[in-house]
Amino acid sequence: MKLISGTSASFTGAPPLLLNLEKEKITIRCSHCQMEFDETISWVIYEPKLFCPGCNEGVTVDLLELHNMLESARKQTGNLLKKLADRSSGKRSA
Repeated sequence: MKLISGTSASFTGAPPLLLNLEKEKITIRCSHCQMEFDETISWVIYEPKLFCPGCNEGVTVDLLELHNMLESARKQTGNLLKKLADRSSGKRSA
């Protein structure tokens, strides 16, 4: 299983201003036939064992990898929001 793109899920401790990414889609590549298909993050979290629509083989999503990607996206979004807030209040960032 290889996550190609996308972001997304609601983990505890996320800052309240960040987007809820559970409804976002991620692209998953089947390790058997290399077909790419989209699933929502909420579905992948609920059911990490998927079936490829191309070859019908099982594809397992690495939830730790997904969690790390989501946390990274949240952190980057939080940093961007902080920079925007600082600029709107007249503060300069490095």
